[in-house]
Amino acid sequence: MSKTKTASDGPKGFTFAEKAIIWIVFCLLVGLSTNILIFPAMLLLSWSIMKWRGQYLSKAPLLNRLYPILTFLAGAGLIWWVIQGQR
Repeated sequence: MSKTKTASDGPKGFTFAEKAIIWIVFCLLVGLSTNILIFPAMLLLSWSIMKWRGQYLSKAPLLNRLYPILTFLAGAGLIWWVIQGQR
């Protein structure tokens, strides 16, 4: 006797691509409602944290972690620049 598959048998949650699309739309909406420069800044920050976390967990060499750190600083600097311009 074979078991029929139901929707609850499949994987749960969103795929990585679906999560990325949701996050990009969220960043775009925040950027459009405040300042459009917040959009790339939030994407830079989130990409750098995701990349750094992946490299940290895989025990990558310290030099390979330089790009995510520089990207994080660029995103943080862009957010700081936007905040300073709105005062």
